[in-house]
Amino acid sequence: MRSPEFEGFKIKLPVSEEFKNNNDEFWFEIYNAAKYLYRNDLWAARFRDNTAKEKLLQMLEWNHGLKSKGNLSPKNFGKDMNIWLDENLWSDLDLCFGKLNKQDSLSAMKNLIKLYRKTAIQTAELLGYEYGQKVDENISIIINELDINSSAK
Repeated sequence: MRSPEFEGFKIKLPVSEEFKNNNDEFWFEIYNAAKYLYRNDLWAARFRDNTAKEKLLQMLEWNHGLKSKGNLSPKNFGKDMNIWLDENLWSDLDLCFGKLNKQDSLSAMKNLIKLYRKTAIQTAELLGYEYGQKVDENISIIINELDINSSAK
């Protein structure tokens, strides 16, 4: 029997298509979360927000995996994330969760976008991949122009 290599659970870095899919899917979910938030459909908005956070978690894992030269063995669903995630990123992450109301949800969404953007741009640079700047700009314009108070209450 071979000796264990302890490589089975280490983070697998993405190929360019996986990175692009993560980026595209994040912005798709954020767009839909904003749309539901505007309509005051808070449950649907939170559901989409959660899916966007899954994309953020994957990006944070890739980012940390690159910075630690592959020395990361993340647990499912971000368990023990506070152990390996940089303190500043952990503080930023705290701002990505809000109460179930429109104003708090919009603020948390904007913080989520900010953290994802920062992490994804850095990860793209480390991997030598292109960040989806155009989709970021287009969706961000829509969200920044969102007048939360003028929609259905």
